Amino acid sequence: LRSRWYGLLSFPSLKHTTNKFSVLPGAIFVITSWYKQYETASRVSLFYMSSVVASAFGPILAYVFSLIRVSDSDSKYNSGWRWIFIIEGAVTVIVGVAALFFLADFPEKAKWLTERERHIAIRRVRVDESKKVYTHPTLKETFSMMKDWKLIVYCLQYFIATSSVYSLTYFKSIILQKGLGFDYTKAQLLAAPPYLFAVVMSLIMAWISDKYRIRWQILCLQGVIGAIGLLILLYVTSEPYVQYFGLFLAVFGTQGNIPGTLAYGQNQTPRPEKKGVVSAVMITIGAAGGVCGSTIFRSQDAPRYIPGMWSTIGMILLYTVVTFCMSMYFKKQNRLADEGKRPALEGVEGFRYAV
Repeated sequence: LRSRWYGLLSFPSLKHTTNKFSVLPGAIFVITSWYKQYETASRVSLFYMSSVVASAFGPILAYVFSLIRVSDSDSKYNSGWRWIFIIEGAVTVIVGVAALFFLADFPEKAKWLTERERHIAIRRVRVDESKKVYTHPTLKETFSMMKDWKLIVYCLQYFIATSSVYSLTYFKSIILQKGLGFDYTKAQLLAAPPYLFAVVMSLIMAWISDKYRIRWQILCLQGVIGAIGLLILLYVTSEPYVQYFGLFLAVFGTQGNIPGTLAYGQNQTPRPEKKGVVSAVMITIGAAGGVCGSTIFRSQDAPRYIPGMWSTIGMILLYTVVTFCMSMYFKKQNRLADEGKRPALEGVEGFRYAV
């Protein structure tokens, strides 16, 4: 019975993961079309963290919905799991219809802007002055953009970030229950606070990243924090509440790097056409990272899950090294451009990479 309920309570997170991967590329593309290079991290983080809140409260809400009963004891709707799909599905449909009327279009097509406001919105984000309007790339142009070797690095970063996030998302309750010794009900309740902490801290770090125009320092710091949290979970076995604190650090360190990595990839791309390609490819590879993350923690490795823990720690450390090296490369390219030796980064005069 407990195994069945655990599957039901976890299922909304799986469903949410699928929905997020189908919506996220376009959402990131739209956000970056409205904000300047060092304004995107906080906006992308705010958007993404709404999904983290859902991950935190999904199991609790699913449990509440499962308790719903109708007056007729013989009704098929007395099966509590049906209400999870009915209520969450209805809310999704309502919000989807509302989005048709409230979702903002690109600045060039936003009907709710005046001509003056539209002009300002376009001018403030335009880097390439030769491009007056957005043009859809052809299939050949799209494949040509995908040949950029830097896109491989962005995809590796995002793959590692998503693998780390989903390994914890899928198995946080198992870690709390079997690894830390909390009973089933307390494990479900204690799974939410680390995610709320991650939301607050990630938004603060994203604001700092934009405010002080720093990218790699924030991403690497969050990666180190995530690795430290996992090490605490793995080796402070005699103090369950210290281990629980480690879960806070691990969740924050891994979750915070998801929107940060998306903003990082977009910030290195001045052309709107390529921004859409970069977003789509990164998040497609991220979906594979979710599959990888779901297989890291195995039941036979309980209660310490050493292979899964060290796999995640290793990926986080690799992420940190890759981000640092890539940023040093970008910093060198910016310096060469400032000296006149590389006058047109990414083929656009005046563009500089965000480091």
